Amino acid sequence: TIIQNIEFDLFGLKWNVLSLLIGLEVSFVFETIQKTGVKNNESAWNYLRGLALEHPVIQAAVLVKLRTFLGEEEGCNSGNVYAIGLLADMLVAAGSPSTVREASGHFTLLSTLDPIRAKFWLRRTSEAEALLLK
Repeated sequence: TIIQNIEFDLFGLKWNVLSLLIGLEVSFVFETIQKTGVKNNESAWNYLRGLALEHPVIQAAVLVKLRTFLGEEEGCNSGNVYAIGLLADMLVAAGSPSTVREASGHFTLLSTLDPIRAKFWLRRTSEAEALLLK
């Protein structure tokens, strides 16, 4: 589309308008999650997952925001199953051995935090560990 092809230089870096708009959307989603009662609503996290995994340009920024969210207010969000699940998915998508190992640890943690889906999270742990063997 036309909007994907519009680029501009800022601080010596090339930016395209689509990436900028997606970045603004990610900021809006995190602000909404933090200021309203939707941090325990899976839909908000799935929307963010779709944005982040579909647009690699913003994945680093989303990872930073996720880690900040999970570590803020002395761990008050540290048990947020949806945020940890998104973080783990993004780490697997990054594909390096260290990020896949970290994701595997998060999946194992999720199996204890989310007992209803414990088998699912354990399967995700096994899948992550299998990636390390390739």
